[in-house]
Amino acid sequence: MDEKLLGEHFQIFETFILRVLVIQDTDLFALKQGLKNSIFQFKGMNLNALKKVIDYYQSDGLSELPADDEVKFIMKNLTYDTTKKLFSSKNEYVRSLFGHYYAEQNRVELELQKQYSSLLVTACSMFEILIGSLLDFELINVYQQSAYVAKRKVSFERVLAAGSVQKLHTELVQEYIQQLQYASVLVWLNDYLKICTKEKVPIERQTQLKSIAKQVAEIFELRNIIVHNDGIVTQRYQQLNGKTTVGEQVSLNEKQFLFRLDQLLDLGIELFLLNLEKGKQYYQWQYRQWLNGLFVDYLRTQPLSAKRVYEFLVTKLFSETANLDFLTMNPDSTDYNWQLQMYEECITFMINRQLSIDFSGTQSATKQPEAELFLNSDFKTENTKFDIWRALKSGNDDTLTEAAIVFLSQMPNKQMRFNALSQPVFDRIRTLPNFDSYLKKLKYTD
Repeated sequence: MDEKLLGEHFQIFETFILRVLVIQDTDLFALKQGLKNSIFQFKGMNLNALKKVIDYYQSDGLSELPADDEVKFIMKNLTYDTTKKLFSSKNEYVRSLFGHYYAEQNRVELELQKQYSSLLVTACSMFEILIGSLLDFELINVYQQSAYVAKRKVSFERVLAAGSVQKLHTELVQEYIQQLQYASVLVWLNDYLKICTKEKVPIERQTQLKSIAKQVAEIFELRNIIVHNDGIVTQRYQQLNGKTTVGEQVSLNEKQFLFRLDQLLDLGIELFLLNLEKGKQYYQWQYRQWLNGLFVDYLRTQPLSAKRVYEFLVTKLFSETANLDFLTMNPDSTDYNWQLQMYEECITFMINRQLSIDFSGTQSATKQPEAELFLNSDFKTENTKFDIWRALKSGNDDTLTEAAIVFLSQMPNKQMRFNALSQPVFDRIRTLPNFDSYLKKLKYTD
């Protein structure tokens, strides 16, 4: 596959990841901030002075408090329980302000529930676009055009109208995908698995695929009742979910919405990796770098999703080199240098995998013995990333600080060191005395 097609394939996945995470990081934040601010835009009564007082108390007196008459009056007639975080007042006017404030809070909560449902519908559309785009890519660029056309019943007139097998092939693929969008989610999931992956067995006979299918079916049935049934639980959703009652209305709070969003993200990643297993785009160095660059920025916020991708990359790198005994090779040989390059690339993925475990606060159940055995061996290399990985695995912050300083010091100039400091590998030691002392010296001395 040439670089142009590699780029198109990666862009399909990148677009899905970025759009879903924009919903989580940007759309959700803007929505909450906008609705929160709207509480104090209540038209019947000016709540701005009350907002300043609430901000003052909730910031433990750190926010600035204007000295206007309205603020002074509210402060004089207000009591704040610092233990229970509750306000109270005996003044009718101040109590009326709080009555309007609490009513507006309830309005905002109800509006947020509606918006969470709307954002989930949008995320489901992003998932559909991912699957449809990968199907389109596979059928257009991987399948033989003539073989695909030959399997379809096409009139001679249509062949002439298309003008070429290539154009007819494109038309047929687009028609197929459009028709598939109106089928049940399990139908197009089955077709995706048959066309875009190596999984040829039916879903019901494969444990991993059954789990994927069940989750996708439940999320999309939830989407359907939100869009078509005013959120009222249907018998099908009750059967899939098992925790609801037919006829009740489903509403999503923030925690439930984020759970479903993470679920869609991880399902999209899993189905994409199944496609990579078939297409083997990861054989290309450039493609691996694209994947690494995409997920390194999300180690802090999506550590478990990133961990899945890095484990995939490590496994594939070692499967490529499994038959080569690196430690017994001649250091001057081509195979040795190639193998060393592969392992040095792998160490980056192993570091990011370990960081994803640290950021998630969980221990990994997935073992990668070949990689860890090699990386713990005594072979010599000038790449100090190996020392960083070993320090991360040990959990010793002093060892990690020492390895990080050596790693940074070997960079050609200060600008490169400053640029590298934004990487998540330094988060754990950033405020430790020894590393802080190194940073100050780096900043303030020539």
